[in-house]
Amino acid sequence: GNRKLCAMGAGASRGASPEAPSALLRGSIVGGYGGLIAVNYIFGKGAFGVPTNAVLSARWPSSITPSGYAFAIWGIIFALQGGGVIFAVWPAKEGSQRARLVNAAGPPWIRMWFFENAWQLCFWGAASISPSDSTSKQLSVFLPCSLFLSCAFQAGFDACSRLGEISGDTGLSGAIIKLGSALNAGWLSAATCIGTCLVGHSVFGGLHETPSDLPIVLATSATLGSVYSLDKFRQGYLGLGYAAAVAWALQAVRFGPNVPQSVRHAALVGLVTVGGASVVQTVLRQVKKRE
Repeated sequence: GNRKLCAMGAGASRGASPEAPSALLRGSIVGGYGGLIAVNYIFGKGAFGVPTNAVLSARWPSSITPSGYAFAIWGIIFALQGGGVIFAVWPAKEGSQRARLVNAAGPPWIRMWFFENAWQLCFWGAASISPSDSTSKQLSVFLPCSLFLSCAFQAGFDACSRLGEISGDTGLSGAIIKLGSALNAGWLSAATCIGTCLVGHSVFGGLHETPSDLPIVLATSATLGSVYSLDKFRQGYLGLGYAAAVAWALQAVRFGPNVPQSVRHAALVGLVTVGGASVVQTVLRQVKKRE
């Protein structure tokens, strides 16, 4: 069974297997998405007495954590990916564009959701430590959290890369699956920066002891990653979706409660850079169409 799923993933890496998605892949997508929603509901509502993400984030702020409204993007991501799951469950004919989309996005989505859940369960451990604890004790939570976020981001970017290899009109299913992938990957790039910053706080001895160079470098890396994604995926759901998620994060970083002024300035520069690159890519796309 595992070999079959891995083989399907290998086929997707070539862009888009035209085979009809297997029952195993479709069932795994449904199960993965169901697990994602269940875990996020539990930690969003504080069910079963677990601390909510809002409580944990307030307990462990970072110098690059955006204002709280930014996290509303998850509602859009969940809705789009829920639509993608519906398209996955609905049997697709062999050789159809929808079959290619599901085969391309399915395996990396499953990996991405797994690592997002792994991060959430690991971050739960932050409730049992305090800023006064030793560096090693803090790193025992934040280092694996950072690793899980990095792995989730890699899976999300992989989904975008595979989808980007599909040519031709992909219709409504393509718009939903591509945009859901791009927004998730773009936001995970920002989330990975936050996770890395928390590791830095643990190493340097706290939020206020951490040099502002670290969050500035992280904000810059997210900006450059967005520009790269625009060049790689071009104007469209993938490139602009990824850029929109990063721009949304950078805008919210400017109003983060614990963000130093220098980092706010870096976020503004990044926001302008991403916006400018998006406009340039869109103009170039239109010019190319007319040629």
